[in-house]
Amino acid sequence: MMTRKLILIILCALVSMGSMAQKSKSKVKEYDSYNYRRALEYAQEGEFEKALESLKQDAAEHPKSGYPYVYMTVIQKHLDQTGEALESAQKALQLLPKKDASMRGTAHAARAEVYLALEDTVKALEDYTQAIALSPDEEDYLKDRGQLYFELKDYDHSDNDYRRITEVSPGSIMGYMGLGRNANMREQWQEAADYFSQAMKLDSEYSSAYSFRAVSYRGMKKYAEAMDDIIKALEMDGDGKAFYELQRFDSLATPTVKSKLKLQMMKKSNEYLWPYALAIIEEKDDNYAAAAGYYIKANDLEPSAQLYSYIANCYSEIGDKDNALHYIDKGLELDSTYSSLTILKMYTVLEQGDHEQALALANSLFDEEDPSSFSSFNFYTRAHCYRTIGEYEKAVDDYTMAIADDDTEAYSYFGRARTYELMGKNDLAKADFRKVVELDSIDGGYKYRMYALQALGDNRQAVACLDSLFKEKNDNGNNYEATCLYSLMGEKDKALDYLEIALKKGYRDFPHMVVDTDLDNIRETPRYKQLVEEYKAIMATELASSSDGTSTVGGTTGKVTEVPFTRDGGVCKVKCQINGLPLHFVFDTGASDVSISQVEANFMLKNGYLGASDVMGKQRYLDANGNVSEGTVVNLKNVNFGGLDLNNVRASVVKNQKAPLLLGQSVLGRLGKIEIDNAERVLRIRQ
Repeated sequence: MMTRKLILIILCALVSMGSMAQKSKSKVKEYDSYNYRRALEYAQEGEFEKALESLKQDAAEHPKSGYPYVYMTVIQKHLDQTGEALESAQKALQLLPKKDASMRGTAHAARAEVYLALEDTVKALEDYTQAIALSPDEEDYLKDRGQLYFELKDYDHSDNDYRRITEVSPGSIMGYMGLGRNANMREQWQEAADYFSQAMKLDSEYSSAYSFRAVSYRGMKKYAEAMDDIIKALEMDGDGKAFYELQRFDSLATPTVKSKLKLQMMKKSNEYLWPYALAIIEEKDDNYAAAAGYYIKANDLEPSAQLYSYIANCYSEIGDKDNALHYIDKGLELDSTYSSLTILKMYTVLEQGDHEQALALANSLFDEEDPSSFSSFNFYTRAHCYRTIGEYEKAVDDYTMAIADDDTEAYSYFGRARTYELMGKNDLAKADFRKVVELDSIDGGYKYRMYALQALGDNRQAVACLDSLFKEKNDNGNNYEATCLYSLMGEKDKALDYLEIALKKGYRDFPHMVVDTDLDNIRETPRYKQLVEEYKAIMATELASSSDGTSTVGGTTGKVTEVPFTRDGGVCKVKCQINGLPLHFVFDTGASDVSISQVEANFMLKNGYLGASDVMGKQRYLDANGNVSEGTVVNLKNVNFGGLDLNNVRASVVKNQKAPLLLGQSVLGRLGKIEIDNAERVLRIRQ
């Protein structure tokens, strides 16, 4: 026997198609078979191929029943068997009883989804309209049609559907959310904000309502109110739309945005989210040094390979390749499988002229046991490496493999075209450049298109593409692109003018400029050399240590602290303070975490160095003997090591009464680069 609840669970698990919910209990109860039930069980378990086979068997056994075809439509659509799904939907509507309006509505809604996959919005609208005619009060059908009208920019008809939802489902927020979103698109900001406020009254924990209302407030230039909503959405669940909208404030709002986030960071210093958000804002404004500093703060709180890649990329943008490589290696220590770091390292060492290491890194992207590693982007990455080091035939082979895996990406054709040029195969190059012009659109930024047009001799259209980039953003990156384009076109003065603007706006990737062949036409000009010399000196000042010896761009190159240590029984001991309590710890680069003994923990609790709120729970750990034990996890509010303060350090309390105090990589990794000088008996920490 099949209940409505079971159908909802299955269909939501299939394709999140709430609109496909069965509404007619009576008719469903009348239809029952072994294969039909078995199919639903398979679907619940995620075994969709088996579910589909069972439904086909059921259809063969009951050729006059339309019910199995309804769910065949859903599963086939989920499995991207679009043609078969359309045929199943047609069959369902031919065979379903006319009086089972609810199930026929489900079939129409299913077919609408198929038509959407086929990009036939006219027929999709017809089917949604049929579904609504059969079940006029079904919220999901109204929501889906309202969404389609929204995507078609038919906001009036979309309003009608969302307004109907507020009538048939007064407790639902979706009608108000849809109405508010439509009002935002019309720039009816106050009306939109009122709708979102109503949605919040119905569900105060729906984070997207705050994100959308932030758009309304931003439209009214109420930046403080908008940021309060963004922060609320981020606090709830790190809302993706909130992060997107955070980056869309104009320059007038920047002081408000930053001050709100800084205040939040001060109030909630344990949460990585706020320095991370600040880093995003600084990076958006091309303030890469400040962004790196905030990413480092976020990474100190919740280390991740992804954050290490962001830090490294920021340093790379300001031309500090040493720090970039330092953080790349730190990230790879944490997760050696994070390919973004491997690729970033390959490009970095390639620009530094280390061709052997670059090629080794490019080859490491491919894993014979992992089919997904043989991807278009990995082939493209290695092809770029081969092209840079002059192995053109191998580069062409890899670009061709990239295209074979995905022939929709302009950059693979562009890379192969440039390689053909270097090989003197100009006809092949032009064919690929024409493909780039065909594929690259405004969504891709027109970046490859403009260079392809220039290579094909159409400088006028190439400049038009460049102008479209500047309409999006007049930043140092686009000014550098203009430098490259005008250099290739032989307009040296314009190229140098744009280079000066790029440098004034903060472009500092001088290692890339050295290997960028687009600049060959201007590289030997006196003005080019003067600009590079002038701004390299400016960059040196930017990277120089401040008066207290710490770096101005993130704290990793500057202040060096020397901490004495002693040898005791073969181990290295260093003085420290935990929450103000003087202790000695064993300096252990092999340990991953901080651990203290039960004796130390009890003493700290009894004497106020630890409080009840510092106890965070339990965790399992592997001891030196290879045994798995359970320990209590505590938060150490402050660890001072050689005068360096670290806040909010997780530590495990081990039951062994004689266990030493160990400070492992969870602390050491936050201090910076550590060198052990056994002759002088000091640890040198470069922050």
